Amino acid sequence: MNAFLLSPFIGWYDSGEFLAATAALGISHPSGQALYHLLGKLFLLWPAGSPAFRLGLLSVLSSALASSLFFLLACRLAEVFSPHPSKPLSPSLKTWLIFLTLAWSFSLPWWTYSLTVVVYPLHVALILGVLWLVSLQSPKKWMAAALVLGAAVVFRPTQYFGAAVLLAVYVWEKRRVKVSWGREIPRLLAFFLLGWSTALYFPLRSQLHPAIEFSSIEHAPELLRQVLALKFSQALGATSFSNVAIILGQLVERLWVDLTPIGFLLLMGGFWTLAKKKEKMPPFFWAAWGWALLEALLVITVPYPAFESHQFLYPWIFLGLLAAIFLAWISHWEFKRLGKFKGPKTFSWKGGMSFLLLVWVLLQFGLVGRQWDRSRERGAQDYAKNVLETLGPRALYVPSEENQYFPVVGYQIAYGVRPDVEILEPGKEGHDFVGRKMRDALIQGRPLYLNRPIEGLPPGWYFKAEGPLLKATQENPAVVRSAPPKAKPLAAWGGLQLMRVETSGTSVAAGGRLSLHYQWRRTGFSQADQAEQVAVYFVDERGDYPLKDGLLWFHDIHAPFSGRLPWSGLRGGFWYGEERTLFVPSDFPPGLYRIVVGLQRGVERPRQGLENFNGDFYDRAEAQDLEKFTGEPGGGFFAQYAPETSGNLPSDFFSLTLSQTPVENPYFAPAGEIEITATGP
Repeated sequence: MNAFLLSPFIGWYDSGEFLAATAALGISHPSGQALYHLLGKLFLLWPAGSPAFRLGLLSVLSSALASSLFFLLACRLAEVFSPHPSKPLSPSLKTWLIFLTLAWSFSLPWWTYSLTVVVYPLHVALILGVLWLVSLQSPKKWMAAALVLGAAVVFRPTQYFGAAVLLAVYVWEKRRVKVSWGREIPRLLAFFLLGWSTALYFPLRSQLHPAIEFSSIEHAPELLRQVLALKFSQALGATSFSNVAIILGQLVERLWVDLTPIGFLLLMGGFWTLAKKKEKMPPFFWAAWGWALLEALLVITVPYPAFESHQFLYPWIFLGLLAAIFLAWISHWEFKRLGKFKGPKTFSWKGGMSFLLLVWVLLQFGLVGRQWDRSRERGAQDYAKNVLETLGPRALYVPSEENQYFPVVGYQIAYGVRPDVEILEPGKEGHDFVGRKMRDALIQGRPLYLNRPIEGLPPGWYFKAEGPLLKATQENPAVVRSAPPKAKPLAAWGGLQLMRVETSGTSVAAGGRLSLHYQWRRTGFSQADQAEQVAVYFVDERGDYPLKDGLLWFHDIHAPFSGRLPWSGLRGGFWYGEERTLFVPSDFPPGLYRIVVGLQRGVERPRQGLENFNGDFYDRAEAQDLEKFTGEPGGGFFAQYAPETSGNLPSDFFSLTLSQTPVENPYFAPAGEIEITATGP
């Protein structure tokens, strides 16, 4: 089923990087995910579907394997409470555990990552695989577990916690058995290193300088920094009690909301059962408990700016095993109290519990509509496509943050688009390296594009906005020409006149690019000279400007002439033109829109940055169209304006003194129409 919910499009954040690194067999950010790229390359060889869909199949299959292992582990735990451990579990208990597995797999964090091009499903499958191996009775299970664990720690350095816990459990299991430690420990270490040897992928590939390479890894210290993610530790701040309290509060809230009250109560029952029956728990359970607890402690004490579920995904899944303990205890209690009776009483108890769990599964599965909508979200891919189409030949693109880089480089490498463009990875190199690259590009006559303005351009160079990009140019920020005789303005705010607004066409598809060409004239001094922003809204046939998440969905709020030419610098008798390129959000509602223009004072306004996602800590895609398709670049994020802070406030806008057409709002002048059509296939 999950294969039908897979998106064929590139996603935001790490998805683009993993797709690019897998396609090029490159090196992604620490700890590097070597096994993921090697396995993913096999999936990319599949001839059907887009590259994003093919690599997403690895997540789907890994998640399916993880769910199967979860069920097997739940059954192993349930056997502890069975009155006859040598006999199979009762059909009713197996049914309950199947429902539990489905409901937990459909919990939003697990399900969302199962449909995303990320490493976490494979990572979880490896962890649960280790625990399943440890739960076996085979004498060779520890060697197999050491092999899989060695591969898992290359994914995420916190899995060394698992190595320590599993070693303790191994020693505990062997405490009553005569063991030749001098032979046994080296043998386990050899299997662990064999699994860990996937890390050798990094220096081997680094020698060949792949198309995407987070860092050069040609020596042992560099390899150590990569697999232990030591570079990322520099970005962390100091732990505080308030930070821990906030993360714990977010976690409890997500458990209640994403598991529903049914799942939350089962989880609480699991904690109660553990407290009562802890002496019955098998060693592999304590290995899982210690492993999850250490990871959870790391997550809630590391000062990340926001809690994200991928940081807590394994502990989240482990909590499901606690719920399995409670169901097993209920089944055992039911057998002891009611099993000796045959008839309606026993049947109603089993049937009622099965019905409750079935309702829980259906409630969780009710999120399928949300997952389907996510699979159709193509904002990241449209953004990447538009950026690459905007860049000039042999351009140098210097993004300022990961969401301006990952989708673009993923689309470029995996889809083979615009190989002539050089894209610098943000944060990979120091300021000196980036400065030299930009200087060399200007000297060589290569187009240079950034996402945020910087100081230090050579004299005579300016930034020109092209969509969310800033192009370094020596062109005058305004195109000046003599005013045609007897030309009448569309609108005027005192001495500032808007003469024309020309569009690149009469219609544009959502997800495409729209060019607006403004023509301005100044006849003399007026209060409107103080306007610091041109506010352009797109108004639908009902007179509304569409909002998304409480913000203007699509607009062109910008400083006139890229902030390089004040209104007072416009000379009489001339027209001053400025061209603006907008990226239309891919999910913007189709329809006919009026373009209305206003002049806005320069006042401080709250802006929504990249980390505010309305409390949705694991699904950022819904906010990305707003962050990437509109607004002014600056300060590391795209400015997003709520209507109450950017629209219809008389104190913020200058009043119209002239308009050729009737106006509904005395501050905004109608300046044309554009039809926005649905996104193409």
